[in-house]
Amino acid sequence: MSDAMPRPQVPAEAVRTGVVASQEPTCAVCGGPRAARKRETCSAKCRAALHRQRQGASMRTQLAGLRAGLVLIRAQVDDRLAEVDALLGALVATRRRE
Repeated sequence: MSDAMPRPQVPAEAVRTGVVASQEPTCAVCGGPRAARKRETCSAKCRAALHRQRQGASMRTQLAGLRAGLVLIRAQVDDRLAEVDALLGALVATRRRE
């Protein structure tokens, strides 16, 4: 008796993934071919465009954080103004009674 388990029969179609690997590296900006020695882009123009894209993404993230902080501060200021208005209202009411 053999200890080896028989392999299940799998049709060849089940192995195919449909993904085609590119032999040539592509530019991250324009999708065109780039030299293997280049890191991400094919040209100085595309490298500058990629830099601007990354700067824009970073700027949007920073501005979103700044806006969230300002909204929080605004809510706190509004709460304090409501407290001050309530105190002023109470002060005016007590002076009228006097």
